[in-house]
Amino acid sequence: MTSTQSNRNGRGRGSVAELRDRLRQAIVSGEIPASATPTQAELAAALGVSRTPLREVLRMLEQENLIIREPNGRFRAAGLSADEIEQLGILRITLEAAAVRITVPELTNADHAALEGMLAEAVRLAEMGEWDGFEDAHQRFHSLLTREAGPMHTEQLGRLWEQETRYRRAFERVGDDEGRVAANMQEHRALLDAAEARDAEAAAWLLAQHHARAVREIGQHLDPDHSMQRLEVTLAIESGRQHTDLRAVPRPNPEKAE
Repeated sequence: MTSTQSNRNGRGRGSVAELRDRLRQAIVSGEIPASATPTQAELAAALGVSRTPLREVLRMLEQENLIIREPNGRFRAAGLSADEIEQLGILRITLEAAAVRITVPELTNADHAALEGMLAEAVRLAEMGEWDGFEDAHQRFHSLLTREAGPMHTEQLGRLWEQETRYRRAFERVGDDEGRVAANMQEHRALLDAAEARDAEAAAWLLAQHHARAVREIGQHLDPDHSMQRLEVTLAIESGRQHTDLRAVPRPNPEKAE
């Protein structure tokens, strides 16, 4: 049996991972809309795979909150909600701000130059409306700013990025497009300036504010009545970290313990 035939039959861990990525991309891009409710048999036929690996992939994507199971073997892509984007934003702020604090002091002049290039590329692609290319440059920018956090940290950030992609894609053209893109690029410019100044705390705080603004904007469109109180608590924590010199926090003296 050839490699191609093996993949079509859905055998092997590699084919499962490829199928997961393929189906995830279809959901994230909107190719499979939330309104569609295909059966597993229908989806397997459309993808040219057997139902066994497809069931495994559906379980994986269900754990990522990308699909919802329906009765009678059907499923649908999860819809968009203000509650979910708030939770995703909180996780991104918490994990990515920590990764930025770790990474910024380690960046070299060559890294700074690479970040400048990525930002210029993102600006150009956004102005052209080339959103697929923009998404790639945007992700590479953030990945370089967080690369020193370690593989487990990086993996979690990657999953959050993919889950948030559905929201970014859905709201790319909502509202004041030019004003939103300009604000986005200004925030990235300030973040890069802080990184080049090797000010890790300032960079982490700017990153937190950047994510919070995007979450508030998307949440407002999805549900104007949704409270973002959890997001605001997260920001308050990040603000406290920025204004606290952790080296100055007194440590308990075990000799004075009762």
